[in-house]
Amino acid sequence: MEEQKLPKYADSKHLENLSAQALRNIFPLDRFILRDERSEDYGIDFSIELLSKGKVLNFRSFIQLKAVTE
Repeated sequence: MEEQKLPKYADSKHLENLSAQALRNIFPLDRFILRDERSEDYGIDFSIELLSKGKVLNFRSFIQLKAVTE
């Protein structure tokens, strides 16, 4: 039987997903809104916005992830 030609899951994609998950784990949901900006990637991977007592403070920053193997 011939092996199906399925797409490979690239190591770089795996590292990207691990990095994104690690970033999400750092910022508590009750203090920050973390937005994934990777759909149209021009260098910014996430934006983050500060919350206080359930209110959005309009303080934003941008994050670019880099992942490497050790």
